[in-house]
Amino acid sequence: MINNLCHVLVVEDSLPVLQRIEASLFNINCVYRVSVATTYNEAIEILSLNNVDVATLDINLSSSQKSGIDVLKVIKKSYPFIKTIMLTNSSTQKYREVCSKIGADYFIDKTEDFECVPGLINNIYSPSGIL
Repeated sequence: MINNLCHVLVVEDSLPVLQRIEASLFNINCVYRVSVATTYNEAIEILSLNNVDVATLDINLSSSQKSGIDVLKVIKKSYPFIKTIMLTNSSTQKYREVCSKIGADYFIDKTEDFECVPGLINNIYSPSGIL
């Protein structure tokens, strides 16, 4: 994080959803950079080469044998300072429990609460120091 500005990694395999997320993130004052990954491997590469502050993770990544949950595991093991937001249509209680147990900071249903993401990121990185 640079002076209350954050770098967000978006892990999402649906182009329309990805474009919608990106557009909403660029309207947040605290976001200075957005990186995009559509597969597990792309996400891991970005994490290893960049200082990411927040990651939004879709659970199901269709072109990959690994899921957003696998990315979450890597983040919590190797980059525990990164705030994680599971942003998914797979919002069953089972997935919520699994992600919570691994350490996801937030779990948001794309279909119902998508609009909450910009405000959530803004609150996390507001000048008041809320982390």
